[in-house]
Amino acid sequence: MTPNLADLVAAVHARTTPASGGHLIWNGSRAQDGGTPVFKNGNKSIAARRVMFQHTHGRAPEGTVRVTCDQQLCVAHVDDTAGRQRIHQQVRALNGLGPRPDTCTNGHNQTTEGRIDGNGHAYCEACVRGSRARRREAAARQQPEAA
Repeated sequence: MTPNLADLVAAVHARTTPASGGHLIWNGSRAQDGGTPVFKNGNKSIAARRVMFQHTHGRAPEGTVRVTCDQQLCVAHVDDTAGRQRIHQQVRALNGLGPRPDTCTNGHNQTTEGRIDGNGHAYCEACVRGSRARRREAAARQQPEAA
């Protein structure tokens, strides 16, 4: 049985402390990454920021939900990937950088792979993934083999 949103929000509130500035500071468990506020609902691990995003915005989040204030354990001030990209597009426009290109220099479609960083500069997520994979492969080749 899927829990309703009101029950999940109540579970989040039970694990937070209100602070000035509208912050809700997480006091509960965190995921193995050490930072993501999570709680258990039965056997399922629930991300508190995703619950609060849906409660605040009235829709399920798209992509990663991150804190948008300077309180890393806050679960009240959160935004999803789509929201951050909209803000970054506005920054891009304010800086006079024009629209994001349709394709990157490697030909990847920027409708699906294009991202804009916090300074408004466009980059290609497919190229970033490829670069990370190449670095991991190079590092693995340089590791001495175990005897």
